[in-house]
Amino acid sequence: MKIAVLDTTHAGCIIAEHYALAGHDVTAIDVYHTTTTEQPETYALTRDVGGAFDLAVAPVHLSPGYFKNIHAQEYLSHHEAVGQLIKEKNINAIIFEITGTRSKTTTALTLSHILQEKYNVTTNTSAGLMFNNKKIAELSTAPGNVLQAIKLTENLHPEIYVFEISLGGTTQADFGILTTLENDYRIAEATKPAGSAKIKTLIGEHTHPIINSSMRSRVKKEPKTTFGSAEDDVYIKENTLYYKLNKYKGTMHLPKLFYPDAYKTGMEAAVAAALHLMTPDEMQSPLLNFKGVTGRMQFNNIQGRTFIDNSNSGMRSEELETLIRQACTYGNVFLIHGEDGKVCERLDHEASKKIIKKWQHRLIGVALVGPEFEGVGFEQVSIGLKLEGAYTAKNIDDATRTALQHTTTGDVILSCVKCFR
Repeated sequence: MKIAVLDTTHAGCIIAEHYALAGHDVTAIDVYHTTTTEQPETYALTRDVGGAFDLAVAPVHLSPGYFKNIHAQEYLSHHEAVGQLIKEKNINAIIFEITGTRSKTTTALTLSHILQEKYNVTTNTSAGLMFNNKKIAELSTAPGNVLQAIKLTENLHPEIYVFEISLGGTTQADFGILTTLENDYRIAEATKPAGSAKIKTLIGEHTHPIINSSMRSRVKKEPKTTFGSAEDDVYIKENTLYYKLNKYKGTMHLPKLFYPDAYKTGMEAAVAAALHLMTPDEMQSPLLNFKGVTGRMQFNNIQGRTFIDNSNSGMRSEELETLIRQACTYGNVFLIHGEDGKVCERLDHEASKKIIKKWQHRLIGVALVGPEFEGVGFEQVSIGLKLEGAYTAKNIDDATRTALQHTTTGDVILSCVKCFR
């Protein structure tokens, strides 16, 4: 077949390579003009192309305007194409796929932490590709990287794959986990809601849905397991997890975390999934030993300062006030805030500025990260802090160094930067 694969920025090259190795005539189109690699041997790589194709493959977030010169007999999303390619591999392992607007990474890493007590697990999230506790590579959560994750770890013979996937699934998972669709947003230049795209490919013909019950009405297939409320199979109340699934019914103790509410959905979803492969007794010890996820309200100590790390891709301006209030209970707070690198959703900078201004009397200072703040005069930043209390930084590391310079033993550094980690 003659195949066009649009968008090499989001792992389209991996999809193109797999089609090419299967003997197809493939053209990969760098629609965002970001690829700097040399021309590959197995397929054509170009920035702009038009014409007739048997198949065109494009991500669900791509604007319809990019298709105007492409005419194809069949169109597939990246998710659907990856699903077809996985199906041909006949993978001998259990696959979990996770999507949603929030708590994807937390769910994936909590689930893999529990499952590793009994199984060999490959996990790919925004934190990278892991085999058990060993990091293998830095991969994004674009659907094409499901293929790359399998390629890089298949010689390790994983028994389970746990994939966090942006904007959907491959339809080939044994279990599809939908964390939440709260704060849904629009994609493809605001032409369609992200939530609908996520659901469409998460639940395949043979996929068992594990669903946040608040999303139940949006999923047509009957859920295998539900979580989130007292009527569901798994839910958390205060510091106890309750479950009733298959022949199991009881409670589990939860780990002591700095901000348990930040992990509620992730732990509920992870336990709801793991109960299909492990007994509650097998799960209790790893769950209790869970220390949190890097960048998800993790509590550390740096040079005598309490370091609260909540820098991740899901960070939102709306939750900043709650985090500052919580951090202030531990001491005097220096705030690190902003954006570090390209993220799919942007911060609401105006909301952030209002919150920082409101809490300035409780802050030692602020280091602002990202191009919106770098090199900008403080009178333009206009967050209301005194000049000596506000700083700009190129990235999180730069901001952390600044925070250490302007704090002392016993102080608190709260890092809330929107970024992929």
